Amino acid sequence: MTQSKTASDPGSQPPPAGAPGLAEQAEQAEQAVALAKVRFRLADQAHPAIAFLYEAARSRLEDTLSRAPQAIENLAPPTPQGKPVPPDPAPDFSAPRRPVKDINPPPLPQVFIALQRASEDASVSLKNVADIISHDPGLSAFLLRLANSAFYSFPGGVDSVFQAVRLIGMREIINMAAAKAVSGLFKESPRKDLLEVEHYWRHSVACALMARSLAVRVGRADPDRLFVAGLLHDVGKILLVISEPDMCEAAFILARQDGISLYQAEKRVLGFDHAELGGGVLDRWVLPKKLTETARLHHAPALDTEGAGADLIHVADVIALSLGLGTRPDCLVPPLDPGAWDGLGLAPEDLGPIIADCDEKLDSLRDMLLGGEKPKPAVNVRQRPR
Repeated sequence: MTQSKTASDPGSQPPPAGAPGLAEQAEQAEQAVALAKVRFRLADQAHPAIAFLYEAARSRLEDTLSRAPQAIENLAPPTPQGKPVPPDPAPDFSAPRRPVKDINPPPLPQVFIALQRASEDASVSLKNVADIISHDPGLSAFLLRLANSAFYSFPGGVDSVFQAVRLIGMREIINMAAAKAVSGLFKESPRKDLLEVEHYWRHSVACALMARSLAVRVGRADPDRLFVAGLLHDVGKILLVISEPDMCEAAFILARQDGISLYQAEKRVLGFDHAELGGGVLDRWVLPKKLTETARLHHAPALDTEGAGADLIHVADVIALSLGLGTRPDCLVPPLDPGAWDGLGLAPEDLGPIIADCDEKLDSLRDMLLGGEKPKPAVNVRQRPR
């Protein structure tokens, strides 16, 4: 005799108020698959790491749509606007291509320049470095918040700049100061249709966290430097939008319509890409060569013959782009360099804890880096004369 289900039987309970029905769930699952396929169309989904990231992305997209079905409007790639695409190899602009060396970045703050000089002085002490930092209240507050955050988890707390310098180390303190200085230079984009500064920094911080976790996981000796390398890897991208917005727009259109990566489109339109520009900018800021090389080669890690860590930054970037962390909805996951992945010696399942660590720390660290300040006008980077 079949028993009738009672109110206490879970199978008889109606779905929670507001929960999607079965038909809606199926539709959301299909939408998530469609969006993930577009995002990964340049990546080799037969690669085990990409297969793992594809599934992680699909699951996140489905979860987002189940909680906010209207989010499909923000997740779907925009359609091409029918603007002319510059022919290859030369763009259809009356002005000639601008050499990468002619795009001048804004100067870094004086406090950072003083720290750089101190780092080159063999007689400088930790107290000297702490004194330089203490003259900049914003930088002091940032480093103390960082030292007391889950990022370091020092026992007992850190209550002085000197203590922070002693615990973190002078070289890494200077690298963190560089990251903070750069974050203060770029508070707003002149073309939000090309780049949203909040999204830019969210992606940069995500890549930085992934890079640090990967470095720890594979036993690299300098995880904090690789954190800063991840944070600064795309600095050329925001400089391009500020200095060459029309050419950037042409590159975005070309990438979208030809189904190629943005950095490939940049090379066709500009003759160089944001990675090459970023490496040159960091070099002009007199940052350590390993930082300049990771920025310059994060899309070509096989060219990193000096062990700067471009392989690790490349993988961190691919992870962050796969998960849609701080990216445009039409941003595609670039091909994963097999040599860079193999060199790390990881299994795809190793990425789970790395992603979870990033999820836990991302928003708080981004807010800490930006200091909760309101956006300011774009910095003075010389644009092409109109």
